[in-house]
Amino acid sequence: TSNRTVESQTLVEIKRFDAGSWFSDAYSGEKIPTLEEALEALSGNVGMFIELKTNYPGSDEIIVSIIEEANAESKVKVLSFNINLLKDIKDINEDIETMLLLDTFVGDIHNLSKIEYIDAYGFNYQVVETNNQYVKI
Repeated sequence: TSNRTVESQTLVEIKRFDAGSWFSDAYSGEKIPTLEEALEALSGNVGMFIELKTNYPGSDEIIVSIIEEANAESKVKVLSFNINLLKDIKDINEDIETMLLLDTFVGDIHNLSKIEYIDAYGFNYQVVETNNQYVKI
């Protein structure tokens, strides 16, 4: 364990972590993959959600470049609470699907569907519970 943030550590330091033993002894020693390694492991009809937590200068270009190099545009969906980051991703490559994550929502939910650079929405369950008139099962 570490009390340091991910961005304050080098890849070599991150690769020292055991990412699997918390789940089961069978996964003890499993290392944290880079995005390149995770995309390389995709096969068949398997897709991947990539949640972006922060936005630092150039991060959008780096992420898109990695996705493109893996020819994974049709296999990934980029998720974030940061709507501006998702717009930047879509501006670089419109074929990469985006999903805006929403913890809360106030206003006309129909306005969300008008945002052209967002392909899908991920709502906190409480948003859905309080707006059940928009939920079709």
